[in-house]
Amino acid sequence: MPVHLRELDESELPGWIAASRRFYVSDLQRHAGLTPDEAEAKAARDHGALLRDGRPTEGNHVFALDNDRGETIGRLWFAERPFGVWL
Repeated sequence: MPVHLRELDESELPGWIAASRRFYVSDLQRHAGLTPDEAEAKAARDHGALLRDGRPTEGNHVFALDNDRGETIGRLWFAERPFGVWL
C-alpha cells in the first residue's frame, strides 16, 4: 500500500496534541508508575516545552501518514537531537 507523508496542517494540530497528551499521561501511569497527578504534571511540562502555543517547537516535526485514498492512517512525531532523530 502506498503511503504519503505530509506535515499536519494547522487545523489538525489541536486534535493531535490533545490525543497525544492523553496517550502520554496514560503511558506514564501504566509504564512509569506515576500517579494521575504526577503524570498530568509531567505531560504539562514536557508538552509545554516541545509543543508551545499549540505548535511543535523548532526541531520537532509532526507528520500524517496518508494512504493512496487520502485517508490518514497514522501520525509520526520526530525530534532532531544531537545524536540523530528521536521518534
